[in-house]
Amino acid sequence: IENNGRLISCLALMDTGNSLREPFSGYPVIIAEKTVFEKLFSQDKIRYIPVTTVNGETAIRAFRPDRITVGNAVTDKVYVGESKTPLAEYEVILNINLEGVK
Repeated sequence: IENNGRLISCLALMDTGNSLREPFSGYPVIIAEKTVFEKLFSQDKIRYIPVTTVNGETAIRAFRPDRITVGNAVTDKVYVGESKTPLAEYEVILNINLEGVK
């Protein structure tokens, strides 16, 4: 994930259950651990995205990065959302709808 001249590599899981999208652009949202999110986000790009889970409705902080790279695929048509809970052994949960990534 690259943002504002910062680059961080993460251990990621492609989650077929993650189809979350930013409501205005329709871009997919990937979910990042709080530590990863805070290293990359910039206050001027922050957006709150509504989320419905088994526990109810909430909103998560998110930003649009300069780009993300997964394998050979590169896209800027994505948002990075902050996980409210630890992600166990992964740092990022990828969205099944990422452009060019399967």
